[in-house]
Amino acid sequence: MSITIGGYAFDGPHTQTGPVAIGQGIYSILDYRPGAGGPYVLDIGEAGDVRRRLDSHDRKEQWRRNSRGTLACAVLYTTGWTDQQRRDVESRLRQQYAPPCGDR
Repeated sequence: MSITIGGYAFDGPHTQTGPVAIGQGIYSILDYRPGAGGPYVLDIGEAGDVRRRLDSHDRKEQWRRNSRGTLACAVLYTTGWTDQQRRDVESRLRQQYAPPCGDR
């Protein structure tokens, strides 16, 4: 299963982190709001281990406060990318979606 975010095919959405692979990537926190017709992007970030980052994220409470529906995550795995490439794409996606959580 995949979802396109900013022109990239992200794995997901997942309502739990169990299906998220251990590895580097860019994650998106999505809010499926009733009647919205699609997900609302709450947050975008990157990590060397996305599963660990999602499981222990310091902004989880912020995601819950901003959610009006069902929370989910989606991941763009970036194996083979440099850390800088991953940060650059994260930055472009944050500019494109202007998520309300996680100022950078």
